[in-house]
Amino acid sequence: VYNDIGEYDNALKVLQQGMDIIQNDSIQLDYSGAVLYNAIGVSYQKKGNTKLALKYLQEFYDLSYEAKDTVSMIYGLVNLGETYRLDSNVALAIDYFSRAQKLNENLQDPQAMASIYGNLGSVYFSKGDLNKSISYLKKSIDVCLANDGLSSHLLLNYKLIIDEYAALHKYDSAYIYYKKYIVYSDSVNEADKIQKARKIRAAYRIEEREIEQMSLNQKLKNRTIIMLFSIALSIFIVLLLILTYSRYKLKNRILKKEKKELSLTVDEKNRELVTRIMDENRHKIVYEELGKTLAKIEQENDIDTMKQEIDSLQRRFAKREKVGMDWESFKLHFEKVHPDFFTKLLQRNPSLTQNDLRLCGFIKMNLSTKEIAKILNISDRAIQTARYRIKKKLNLSAEENLIQFIQSL
Repeated sequence: VYNDIGEYDNALKVLQQGMDIIQNDSIQLDYSGAVLYNAIGVSYQKKGNTKLALKYLQEFYDLSYEAKDTVSMIYGLVNLGETYRLDSNVALAIDYFSRAQKLNENLQDPQAMASIYGNLGSVYFSKGDLNKSISYLKKSIDVCLANDGLSSHLLLNYKLIIDEYAALHKYDSAYIYYKKYIVYSDSVNEADKIQKARKIRAAYRIEEREIEQMSLNQKLKNRTIIMLFSIALSIFIVLLLILTYSRYKLKNRILKKEKKELSLTVDEKNRELVTRIMDENRHKIVYEELGKTLAKIEQENDIDTMKQEIDSLQRRFAKREKVGMDWESFKLHFEKVHPDFFTKLLQRNPSLTQNDLRLCGFIKMNLSTKEIAKILNISDRAIQTARYRIKKKLNLSAEENLIQFIQSL
């Protein structure tokens, strides 16, 4: 329980008490001792002390090996591999995960399989081998989806595979997994809220039992009073939790409704703006066609007066062609939907050009690369090049995603 709520020092204190009982009572250090070694190692791992984590996890694995407990051996290897991964020792991490995978070939334990594949995916991601990493992550995802109780593994796999597809510029695949992550995360969050309430109650019960035991040892005569008080307090806390949870659900339902309504409004404004942009681009195409037609007339006729008129028309259409899409009009409509967006970008880098800002605006509107290319009448590759240039201007690292950064503004 202490590990689950992040109180690792308290977890280690209780686990050490268990080790003291075993050692003081001269109990044979068998499976119960092995379990304690594993728990202590995991606590140190979560706390960030990889050196002590490796020491206790190795003890756990050695005891499991002596007992020929295949399941415990697998989890010992997985935990050791994960600790080496956290310690940036990629070679040893892969070695331990591979050994665990080989042991699990006959056992086929789903949780171990999901953990092994997921950790191998993380290791190869850190090595920069994205294709191999994605392959292992997909295997882990398949195992998680086929078995219940592996939600934490599944969410981690989704998050990592989204980053990897984005790094490979496979944004369509990244978006597909992002939608899966959002849908699954929402369902898990609801379950987590209930689970957290249970953990709070469990943590409270631990403290309550300790108090009860001390009170019984000190004042046996007050046992009945203490029990009645404890029961009343428990009922009160349960009722309070139920009331709090009910109010939270109601508030969450209202927020979701408001968020949905706001999203519909923004989508409507975006569609209106895109329609306006497309209309202006169609006008531009008309001007181009007229210019080409007049050019042909100029070549076919030699009358001076007609040539002067044609020259005049061409100058006017050339002027209109240079104007293209009205930036001020676009900016005015865009900022009605997304106020201060361009201001925030310019605060990040004042040297961003009008074209840079316009492209960022299209990304904020959730337009795809093909849609942006069609509006601007340029190639998809030109859009990708422009994105890379903007990312450098915004001083984003290689790991940071431009689209996610823009959407967060």
